[in-house]
Amino acid sequence: YMSIGTAATNIAMAAEALGLPYKREVGLGNDGAPFAVFRFGSLEAHPDPSTDMQLKAILTRHNNRSSFTGGTIPSNVLEHISSEVVRYGLGVTLVTDQSKISQVKELLGQAAYTAFEDKKFTQELAAWVKPSFPWYTEGLPGYSMHLPWVISLLLPFAVRFKDMRALQQKIHEGFMTSVSGIGVLTVPVETAEHLEEAGECFERIAVYLEANEIKLGVMQALIEVKGFREQLQALLSIKEVPILFFRMGYSTTRPKTSPRRSLRAFLNT
Repeated sequence: YMSIGTAATNIAMAAEALGLPYKREVGLGNDGAPFAVFRFGSLEAHPDPSTDMQLKAILTRHNNRSSFTGGTIPSNVLEHISSEVVRYGLGVTLVTDQSKISQVKELLGQAAYTAFEDKKFTQELAAWVKPSFPWYTEGLPGYSMHLPWVISLLLPFAVRFKDMRALQQKIHEGFMTSVSGIGVLTVPVETAEHLEEAGECFERIAVYLEANEIKLGVMQALIEVKGFREQLQALLSIKEVPILFFRMGYSTTRPKTSPRRSLRAFLNT
């Protein structure tokens, strides 16, 4: 549901920047699958020069799996994120205090360690990670994680059969080094409607940060691994339901984009 929200919002933001009038319908089909339909009043673009940065950010926005370099996020950026979330009727907890971030870092490492104890999870993940070959249309190849080509060949085998717990704990904690801030997006109740709205809201935040040259990385272990969402709530005094965890910061490195399926696979025009 969050995925359809993010995809629909990318189309909406592009249309707004290009001056294209549209109406949008987002919902669930008879099979329970989410959908989004756009109806454009005109395809004659009238772009506003002030939206150039937004258009560029839509194209360059990515989930950054690189290490960050420190730095401070301007207060007006944090205020904009908060106001965007309020507009959707959702909640967000933003943390820039480094002592609190260190506590979250330790908790995240524990969540990653626990996740890789689950053999069912590692079996599923092994089918998703890929060697760094160019022909994959989905999955997570080694190049998107900055792995050398030769090591990427061993990645599916290592995930499936080796004990990766300590390594993944170290990697996840490393991702939290030199972050400028973290965010936790929350919903009142975990429903399809709220999840779709969370996807919309998150995408606008992500594109806004990219336009301001602030990188973002989603890390869901604290949300997905049983028991850790509650610990995160307690640590950060969060009352609503955490649905998405992300780190923010600055980076001179952009990872290669992971594979994408053809637009024709899911976009009918």
